[in-house]
Amino acid sequence: MGHVVRVGARRALPGAAAALAIGLIVVGCGASTVADPGPVPSETLEIGVGEYGSSALSPLADGDPVAIVLGPEALLLLPLALRVRDATPAESDPTITVTAMGTFVAGTHKHHFPWTRESDSPGTWVLAPRAVVQDVDYCCVACRDALVEASVETEYGGLLRASVRVLLTYRTYCPEAPPCCRSADDCPDPAMARLCEPAPGG
Repeated sequence: MGHVVRVGARRALPGAAAALAIGLIVVGCGASTVADPGPVPSETLEIGVGEYGSSALSPLADGDPVAIVLGPEALLLLPLALRVRDATPAESDPTITVTAMGTFVAGTHKHHFPWTRESDSPGTWVLAPRAVVQDVDYCCVACRDALVEASVETEYGGLLRASVRVLLTYRTYCPEAPPCCRSADDCPDPAMARLCEPAPGG
């Protein structure tokens, strides 16, 4: 599910009893038993792949692929969405930012598209933006690792945050030869550019 942070929440100090109760491993007769991880904690935020106007969401884990898709007006888009559990999101729009090689490559704050809020079960909400626009050329980020970070304000002034590391893919896969750039100037950071090989006789 990536990494989830709940801002402003109380945290109990771990004690010896808690340490033994959580992750307890009992070893005997050559076998070991690991305690159940338990239910998903309350008031959490998940990042996943979703669709505008839909309550469907597939949660992302570290290393999962996310396909870059071609949208209207030749915009490059990432089909990202969020799920809030056990909290009601505020009316303000959430934020999603995507960075690759330490450089901003996509997000929702530069392009103010509307969001939909759909409840997929009691106490949970799926928030989907009209578009998460990629602001750099295909060749700069296709088949590169990226960090997706998100935040959502809740109706009582709380703030939920989450992050996950994904692989940005070319369509639905990464070919042996990823898309190349004609010039290093095609990318915000020249180090991101995979330069095309010169044509024979060029």
